[in-house]
Amino acid sequence: MHYETFVIIGQNDDPEAAVARALEPFDENLDVEPYRDYFDASDIQRMATHYGLPPTDLAGLARKMRDWRGGEVGVDARGLYAVSTYNPDGMFDWYEIGGRWNGYIRGSKRNAITARALHRSRHLPQCLPYYLVTPDGRWLESESRLRWGSPETAADRRADRRWHAQVRRVLKQYSDCKVICVDIHS
Repeated sequence: MHYETFVIIGQNDDPEAAVARALEPFDENLDVEPYRDYFDASDIQRMATHYGLPPTDLAGLARKMRDWRGGEVGVDARGLYAVSTYNPDGMFDWYEIGGRWNGYIRGSKRNAITARALHRSRHLPQCLPYYLVTPDGRWLESESRLRWGSPETAADRRADRRWHAQVRRVLKQYSDCKVICVDIHS
């Protein structure tokens, strides 16, 4: 899926370099130091059902883990785990400035607009992003991301109003910065 994302960068920053720096911590392809990725109860139940073992037999399930998931696996006091280097903060697998969202922000030039101008724009409600990345490294997201194709409900409209208000607050906070419209894929 392609999601419109606003990345807020410094007013004088090079968009390509600044967007790359801002998005790097959220790249699914970024290898991180190995860590133990613990299975939750539903993962354990699914695995136990598949192998015909009771979900309480963690040692037995651990012996099946290499077949199930591959790599280094084990059981400790916290439960069943696999060692992973997958970025736990990963949100996308690739991105492109503009991309499918090229020209999405009315009034932008080369997919860039000042945060102040966007905050004041009457068109903001029609171009809200699904994601917003702030200069201090926060990844914010709309509650309605997975709603495509579903009928809109009153709860959806309330969530959209909350998201609109949050985006406006962030744009006001960083009013001296630029907003870059980015197409991210996940």
